[in-house]
Amino acid sequence: MKSLISIFLCTLVLSFITARPAEAQEFTLGPDDVLEVIVSNHEDLNKIVTIQADGTVTYPDVGTFKAAGKSCAEISAIIKTALERTRNKVEVLVSPKEIHSQRVRVLGAVKLPGQYDIRGEWHVMDLIDAAGGLAVRPAKVSGRVIRNRTDIISVDIVKADTRRASEANVRLQRDDLVLLEEIDTSHNQVTVMGCVAKPGMYELDDLSTPLSVIIQAGNPTDKASLAGIYVTREGKQIPLNMTDTFQGHYDKMIAEFKLKPGDQLYIPESKIHFAVMGLVGKPGQYPYPEAGILTVMDAMNLAGGSNGGNTAKAGIIRTVAGKATVIPVNIDEILKKGDLKKNVALQPNDVLYVPAVTARRFSWPDVLAPITALGIMGLRF
Repeated sequence: MKSLISIFLCTLVLSFITARPAEAQEFTLGPDDVLEVIVSNHEDLNKIVTIQADGTVTYPDVGTFKAAGKSCAEISAIIKTALERTRNKVEVLVSPKEIHSQRVRVLGAVKLPGQYDIRGEWHVMDLIDAAGGLAVRPAKVSGRVIRNRTDIISVDIVKADTRRASEANVRLQRDDLVLLEEIDTSHNQVTVMGCVAKPGMYELDDLSTPLSVIIQAGNPTDKASLAGIYVTREGKQIPLNMTDTFQGHYDKMIAEFKLKPGDQLYIPESKIHFAVMGLVGKPGQYPYPEAGILTVMDAMNLAGGSNGGNTAKAGIIRTVAGKATVIPVNIDEILKKGDLKKNVALQPNDVLYVPAVTARRFSWPDVLAPITALGIMGLRF
């Protein structure tokens, strides 16, 4: 009965090895690898042995022999040949129980540097993943594989990370050392200034564009002039009208523009304004949009709507040839009757005025007098 069980186990192990030839038979073994030896009809010879640091292994009735550099199939043949001198019908199966010789090391910009066992067909990014991932952005890492202590293979970490099936993601071999050095990027920066949320220095990489850098800087503020954006390079200004880009339209010139280290990307304040005055939620001056149309209702929404004002008597104050004129606007009819014809467009420097509700008769000259006086002095809302 024991004989049948032993034959069954041998057959089972043999099928397991056959199903995984690359892992159990073809690759070469090395120091610290643990092997399981099963001998059919001779259970006393079933052993678990470890390849020593000098590459040898010791087995009963065989003695000590060189195992490092050989496959499981080759070691099986050595043991079988030795045992057949004193025994009949010997079938020997050697399989890996623990593999420790297939090791690689990673040092540098990873979270868990150290030594790792190769698991199947490993590449550089598999090792980096096992080591907890990169400690910095891929663009800030210079990679090298040291092989056989003399061969140096450069690794493009950005490409290896984004295109893992490419040749950049180098396949690893036993005893490879992967060095990941953090690059000093202080010389590879662009300065973002002006009307953005977070002005400052920003790093460039192969994928950087004016749009991506401005987004990194927190996006333009409400006061920004998108049409007036420019890059200062070597004392010269390069205009970049990014109005269409920020409206979601593709602009080939902007998309293909390459920023260079030392560039200064400036987002100026818009010089075109309009104002909403009188009884509104947030009276004041606002940047006039550089693209599209600004209507009366757009302006009212920006200013927080009416604050108890006489919206039926609103008006647009427009200076023509140095003289303030009024275009009456009945906002009540726009809101209550849906009369969109009265939702006229404002022009740059217009003032939308919502007067107070008063008992006495409303007079536009009372409003225009101070505005005209300010205009004569060169002042605007």
